[in-house]
Amino acid sequence: MHMHDLTIRQLGRMGLSPGLVPTPELWRAFLDRVSAAYTQSDQDRYTLERSLRISSEEMVALHDRLRTHNEDLEQEVVARTRSLRAAMEKAEAAVNTKATFLANMSHEIRTPINAIIGFAELLSLRADGGDESQRDEWVGIVHGSAKHLLELINDVLDYSKLDAGMMTVESTPCNIIQVVTDSLALFQRRALDKGISLQVCVNDNCPTQALTDPMRVRQIVTNLAGNAVKFTEHGGVLVTLSGSGTEHEPRLRVDVKDTGIGMNDEQVAQMFAPFTQADSSTTRRFGGTGLGLSIARALAQKLGGDVSVLSVEGVGSTFSLEIAAPRPTATGAKAPDQNAQPRSEAYASGVAPLAGRRVLIVDDNAINLKLFKLALTRAGAVAHTVENGELALRAFESEPFDLLIMDMQMPVMDGFTATRSLRERGVTQPILALTAMSAAADRERCIACGCTGYLAKPVDLGNLVNAATDLLAARAREETQQGALSPASGAPVTESESDDAELRVIAADWLSQVPTRLDQMHQALRDADAQALARIAHAIRGTSGSLGLPQFVDPAARLEEDALAGRLEQASLALAELVRLVDATTGRCAPRDTHPSAD
Repeated sequence: MHMHDLTIRQLGRMGLSPGLVPTPELWRAFLDRVSAAYTQSDQDRYTLERSLRISSEEMVALHDRLRTHNEDLEQEVVARTRSLRAAMEKAEAAVNTKATFLANMSHEIRTPINAIIGFAELLSLRADGGDESQRDEWVGIVHGSAKHLLELINDVLDYSKLDAGMMTVESTPCNIIQVVTDSLALFQRRALDKGISLQVCVNDNCPTQALTDPMRVRQIVTNLAGNAVKFTEHGGVLVTLSGSGTEHEPRLRVDVKDTGIGMNDEQVAQMFAPFTQADSSTTRRFGGTGLGLSIARALAQKLGGDVSVLSVEGVGSTFSLEIAAPRPTATGAKAPDQNAQPRSEAYASGVAPLAGRRVLIVDDNAINLKLFKLALTRAGAVAHTVENGELALRAFESEPFDLLIMDMQMPVMDGFTATRSLRERGVTQPILALTAMSAAADRERCIACGCTGYLAKPVDLGNLVNAATDLLAARAREETQQGALSPASGAPVTESESDDAELRVIAADWLSQVPTRLDQMHQALRDADAQALARIAHAIRGTSGSLGLPQFVDPAARLEEDALAGRLEQASLALAELVRLVDATTGRCAPRDTHPSAD
């Protein structure tokens, strides 16, 4: 009989031979062991099969996970590729846009530089042949080209500050209507030369006083109005000032509507993107950096508002500025506007608002010294010049001055050190800081060291004269107030009182010329010449305030505002009030007709 191998192995483990017949006890033990062996074998087989089954399921799961991971990885690669392609296209577009911008800027910069160099060379060669009108034309081209070049540079610098997050705005009490109307006055002549109208409408709900940054508001309005005049060949431009918001959160809205070339929807969509204009032909036809509207919108957003546009191609556009216009506090309502629009009429017309005033000019640049001295001398000042702060200290020790104009960056001794030293020595005269640094922190640094006023270079000569006039007028008012508080009898005549007497002589001389100005305004009113009316009123407003005749300032300002807005009837009322005040001041009583008559 053949025995199974398992049986033979079990017999061997029990010490039995397959040929022997075991006893019942051994046989029983043998069977138990064989049964246990079979049971263990079944369990081992079950465990093995289960392990194989689990391994197979795990392999399937791992395979599914691997397949899913591969699919996710492929999708991520596709998404990353798409994203990289989009980023590359965007970068290429930005490079192309900036390349176009640089090409346009090269043209924009080279054009005024070419004009400056060319006409300056003609002037140096006296190529005008003694023709003064020809010479004046060339000088005007050089001056206009230089100002255009400065505007280009300012646009690029402003955009760089905004892009770097370094642009800051201030919160200064100001007459917001005056800020806007003064900005628009710059374009009256340009609009007249093009044969288009430029009108201003001030709604009754428009806020008058506001806490904002007048310089930035002026910059935005100048950009919007400048574009409107630039792109309008027929018709005109209407600027409407109104109020919006709530009683507790007032807002200013300025709508600039033109009848210019207009834009389509695609052009409107990219209107506020930097380095762009409506299209490339516009850049070539009208010029510009393509940064103005981008800067205007960014500034408006910093002032709590925005700039928007509605446009119809071939019909015209309306650009709308809306900003927060909180009311000034009672203590800050009359704070001076440090960024007031330059009033250069007095300088340009030969009026001498600084007559007899001794002014010390401190600058290390010989050309600046010559230029500033010429401007101040033409305004009537007795101007002296030195090249650094140390020489300024010596000059003050040797002779008195009414005003000091101080450059802040100079060798030997800078303006900051010199100003502090002068204040420590008891010098109280106003000091006007001049610096190429135009950030708010730089202005604060100048004021902190003892300066009374501040102008950023490059300096407009009319602005320089007006700033000097305002500082001296403010000092005269302070001295007058201090004199009113001092004992009236037995007081010796001081140097300041002597200066006031001299100022009264100048004021009397100016008053003697006012009737002629009034006659000119009456003629302008009869001729409906709003521009001439506004220009004369502006000059009276600025000069009267500087000469300590504040009673003329408000009616002259209202007269100017009404004239710019085309409200000649209201302008005639303001003129009547101005005539009455002049009559009361000078003792004249001749009646005047302030209403325009029909010819």
